[in-house]
Amino acid sequence: VAGRMKDYEVLGAASRPIPGQPARAPIGVNIAKTHSPDIMGAAAVKDFVASFSRLAPHGDFVVLNVSCPNTAEGKTFEDPQTLAELLAAIKAEKQKVEAESKKA
Repeated sequence: VAGRMKDYEVLGAASRPIPGQPARAPIGVNIAKTHSPDIMGAAAVKDFVASFSRLAPHGDFVVLNVSCPNTAEGKTFEDPQTLAELLAAIKAEKQKVEAESKKA
């Protein structure tokens, strides 16, 4: 992502478009846990990873919305250990997504 973001200014305006490509603003992907009280713990991590895997290739950056007020229970990842598990799983999935994009 950092490589793709280097041509954008802090405010998100395209400062130096890629030669031959139209100028555009960066595209962000915002992921939140599925709105269900049945998806907690390991299931919530799997839910985030599934969304990340499917959506990350379409954006320039991804936001993990770990405290979304639109979910039934509000906060799922307020515990540091649970958050660490989520971030580790997302990091591993990010490596897979990047490896697959290099193959294409």
